[in-house]
Amino acid sequence: EQYLQGMHRATFAGFAPAENPRAVVVVSFDKARRNGTGGGAVAAPCFSRVMAETLRLLRVAPSDLRVADAGEGGMGGRS
Repeated sequence: EQYLQGMHRATFAGFAPAENPRAVVVVSFDKARRNGTGGGAVAAPCFSRVMAETLRLLRVAPSDLRVADAGEGGMGGRS
């Protein structure tokens, strides 16, 4: 494959739910040209939609997401 100026491959991968994974999704776009070049700007929005629909079809209930506060050894945030 030839290198093309201004063309990028954007990839984003993840699994869910975090504590007991039921699905793995990888999204990769060749020749990505959207508002950024990284996977976070280009592929992550698509990943989010695909994973949400996958978990809905698998009937996986949403996780109880709680972020540890600084007093619990976490990096801070809301609890």
